[in-house]
Amino acid sequence: MTLDSTSAVVGTGIITLAFLVLGAELLRPEGIVPAESDMARDLTTLFSEVFGVGFWLMVAGLISAFWTATLTNIDGWQRLYTDGIRRLLPTRPADRTWARPEIIGRIAVIGWLALLPFAVFLIFGDPIALLSLAGSIEAVHIPLVAGSPSG
Repeated sequence: MTLDSTSAVVGTGIITLAFLVLGAELLRPEGIVPAESDMARDLTTLFSEVFGVGFWLMVAGLISAFWTATLTNIDGWQRLYTDGIRRLLPTRPADRTWARPEIIGRIAVIGWLALLPFAVFLIFGDPIALLSLAGSIEAVHIPLVAGSPSG
């Protein structure tokens, strides 16, 4: 798990830095300061003008980076919450049907990976700020999962 997590963090970090540098190099000379909600659209237009056919290779790299980070998080959050909740329960949680790791894992996946993000988006709604928050959470989460006893 440590190698997987480290690879995901390093790969995502490299691709993120590459996109930040490319974005800065393309936006600054043009004098473009896109609105937060238009950032992805404006960068896509600029990248496709500069890279042409190579644009799709760049898109594939971006999807790959986000996909590995997502898979690491989905696996990690379920393990982290299952272990954490079981430690908070009474000493004999096996006597209760709802305290089985499979049930706790499903509740964690549905609640934390579906309902909570939807509620946060409805409340705050700013995609750029949400991505910044998600990156910060992931930066704390991945080392926790990599160092956990079940990881």
